[in-house]
Amino acid sequence: MRRSATTLLVTLTLGVISHGLDLGSTAAIKSSAQSVADRLNSTYATTFSGSDASLIRVNSTWWDYGAITGSLIDYWALTGDSSFNPQVQKAILSQAKGSLTFVPSARQSKASFSDQAIWALAALSAYEQKFPAGASESYLLMATSVFDQQAERWDNTTCDGGFNSTITQTMFPQGQKDALSVGSFFQLAARLAFNTQNNTYVQWADRAYNWAVKVGIVNERSYDVYEGTEAVSNCSPETLSHTQWSVNAATFLYGSALLYNVTYTQTWISRTQGSFTSLNNSFFPKGVVREPVCDSSSCTTSRRTYNAMLMRWLARTAISAPFLTATIQSMMDQSAESVIRGCDGDTTCSVDGKTGLSEQLIALDAVLALLVGRSPDTVTTTSSSGSSIVPSATSSGGASSQISEWSSWAVICVVLLLYCVA
Repeated sequence: MRRSATTLLVTLTLGVISHGLDLGSTAAIKSSAQSVADRLNSTYATTFSGSDASLIRVNSTWWDYGAITGSLIDYWALTGDSSFNPQVQKAILSQAKGSLTFVPSARQSKASFSDQAIWALAALSAYEQKFPAGASESYLLMATSVFDQQAERWDNTTCDGGFNSTITQTMFPQGQKDALSVGSFFQLAARLAFNTQNNTYVQWADRAYNWAVKVGIVNERSYDVYEGTEAVSNCSPETLSHTQWSVNAATFLYGSALLYNVTYTQTWISRTQGSFTSLNNSFFPKGVVREPVCDSSSCTTSRRTYNAMLMRWLARTAISAPFLTATIQSMMDQSAESVIRGCDGDTTCSVDGKTGLSEQLIALDAVLALLVGRSPDTVTTTSSSGSSIVPSATSSGGASSQISEWSSWAVICVVLLLYCVA
């Protein structure tokens, strides 16, 4: 897939908004989201059907469908439209059945850590958004089960940590240790820390981030996030791939923003700000979202999906990092306007002449990003009400008091400051 050197142009053929969309109208944005989601679901719903719903029968990857599942969960939470919920529920349950770790039998020889994590993050979104069908605790259990399994598989045999690309290592033994795997694990840990107040998750998030810095995947100065490095060379600097993908940058950004909310430390404020600056410079050079690597090369279906994840995690970051909210909202508006500018016809979405699930998902997440913060059910910096700590194989047992102590001191400092000013 090729994109122009200036922008990522997503053309939404929506007759009802062929002359543009009123970005100030929540009703108009929801209507557009519904039109795009209808077309996306027409393929998605048929995927998880038949006698064995755990099989994906179309020419797209398992990762793509995990990404779509998360988007449709957000769609329900942001619009209130439950039309697609049965398909989403079936998708989650069919992929998690058995061990709840999102490695169905059909995927055991091919699954990567990032594949597994994207489904765990979708389940965690279901928990955070209080998605129906089954107790929300079960969704949290799915996410913690994946975390526990991945933490146990943290690979110290090479590079002092990280994950090989594939879980079984039968396809690529000692292959690449990639940014998407460690970044997804990092975000999973950060979101679990935020939702459960269990300090074990904070410790693992720290460990994953620091490891990524150590091997060069995250540049400590620029906060650029690079594609990965080779385990066979023990992650030597010479094997570091400097290719940058939007999904990697956004995944680390959102995790950092949540850890800022959990720890109240300058470290995570700086990392959030630095990650955002890098992402903005790399993927919004003219204020509109793009994937620069695809300007000069043909991108796979999954890589064409990356901009959708960028929009999703960036919109959530706007809620979690108030010091970035205004800037991010402006970026979201400009990108959405670019999406809508080419509206014409039915509900098919195209990117530079290409159509498919990736393009439809980019369009949906671009429109949904405009609703984040407008809906009372939007995930905010307040953890899910009633969330409890789920015992995990890697937990030290119970919630740590460290997080609550930080919260208490933060409140005390604010009170003293107000008293002195008065």
